[in-house]
Amino acid sequence: MMMAAVLALASSVPALAAVSLAGHFGGSWTGRTFLAPGDMTVYLSYILQVSDGSWLVSNLFAPESGVPVLNLVWLYAGTLARLMGLSPLASFHLTRVLLVPLLAAAVYWSAGFFLKRRAERLWATALALFASGWGAFVAPFIGSAEMVGGRYEWPIDLWVAESNIFLSALHSPHFLAGWILIIVSMTCLAKSYVESRLDYAAWAGLAALVLFEFHPFHAPTLYGIALVAAASMAAARRPLRKLFQSLLIFGFLSLPSVLYHWWLLQPGRNEATALTSNFNYTPGPFLVIVGFGAMVPLAVVGSLLWRRRSAANRSVLARLLFLLSWIAFQSVAIYAPVIFQRRFVQGLQFPLLLLSSVAVVALLSQSVRRVFWPRWIHPLVGAVLLGVLLIPSSFYALANNLSLMAKNRPEIFYLSRGEWNAARWLHDNASGDDLVLSSFASGNGLPGYSGVRVYAGHWVATPDAERRSEETIRFFGPSDDDLWRQSFLSRNDISLVYVGPTEKRLGAYLMDKDFLRPVHESTTVTIYRVK
Repeated sequence: MMMAAVLALASSVPALAAVSLAGHFGGSWTGRTFLAPGDMTVYLSYILQVSDGSWLVSNLFAPESGVPVLNLVWLYAGTLARLMGLSPLASFHLTRVLLVPLLAAAVYWSAGFFLKRRAERLWATALALFASGWGAFVAPFIGSAEMVGGRYEWPIDLWVAESNIFLSALHSPHFLAGWILIIVSMTCLAKSYVESRLDYAAWAGLAALVLFEFHPFHAPTLYGIALVAAASMAAARRPLRKLFQSLLIFGFLSLPSVLYHWWLLQPGRNEATALTSNFNYTPGPFLVIVGFGAMVPLAVVGSLLWRRRSAANRSVLARLLFLLSWIAFQSVAIYAPVIFQRRFVQGLQFPLLLLSSVAVVALLSQSVRRVFWPRWIHPLVGAVLLGVLLIPSSFYALANNLSLMAKNRPEIFYLSRGEWNAARWLHDNASGDDLVLSSFASGNGLPGYSGVRVYAGHWVATPDAERRSEETIRFFGPSDDDLWRQSFLSRNDISLVYVGPTEKRLGAYLMDKDFLRPVHESTTVTIYRVK
């Protein structure tokens, strides 16, 4: 639990620093970090809806109301906010911190099944909670990150929050919940395959059922791993009937969540539109390998050592086959011909670090015997190895986060008091039927801070986001085409217009328009009701 406490504290440093810095910038922290900042207010909007009394959450970044959906992670966080009287942001981080010890326990429990030596289990836990890749070493030689063919060509351990557990802990509780359930589900399935225990197949299916409910992208991953692992074990002469029964139970129990999302994906519903805009391409293989860093060569060494160890033990060999099947399938899946292929990267780190821990313990043991170091230096050498080879990008991510927030560059981390008061006014006075027009940037924040529906504000959650963004620029621009503005407001049933610093920078003040009536004014924001 000491390692879990260190991770909980380290991952909370940016939040604590931002709250402290907010006063310096004269406002309030938005909750954003450098990791997928545009998504933070989507999460906050879900928590706010639940804390305001709803069990289902809606997409507030689209003019159309759509079908409210169940999301267990945000239902928990929102209920926590309501019961404890917390703000959505405070509940977000409390939920994140509470999940860290559960994740550490899941990792250690899983390592206990795959690894029989205590030192290997401890190393596996340390690697799981803190390891990253070599992106921090490689990035200076790459230059600037670029979009190439729709792919963001940059080492994944510097920006893909779900690629490793440390980045996930920095970013969001729903990724931590995803890690817990992936680890539990796949470990239970492995126990079912190896020990011919159908009860563990049931537990694997139930864990996957919960996981797929809030993160359906993992269904292809886990089903693929299950099939490939079953085939590899059948080839190694494991009981075919038991493997098939385990696979059937796993799939049957997890299927309801898949069917629920299939229903949501029908034309005209929320997720159908969002899925077609969810462009998440995986960077090139070199940047993925760099993102896992030392764990790639260490996993190769660890698998060779494991194979030698399993020569006379079929059960140990079966465990190795499961991990290799996991790695093989996910390594292919992250380049599947779909636009959301990068979503399949979460989970791949785990089998790599299990195999790496075998290599780390073996290499340290050999070094102690060959170099004749005193035994008390052994853990010190291990700590240095961990720091230099395995976690450079974790430190880089933490430092980069703090640096950007300390400079407020880009200007997304803090709201002025006027902006925050305007958001609270909207929360207290806007109705569920109101649709708010703002700039695209302001529209990204308002649903999370005030719970209102906006015309445009998120590149995935807002349908036809590019067109809507251009329309907001035209509306708030310096043009005097008020006939178009009136027609635009009327066509889209927009009832409130938000004019803050971003909108004013676009050129519009809208102070003397006879079709707008000011209903809230502060030093930085004016909110108008459409007449």
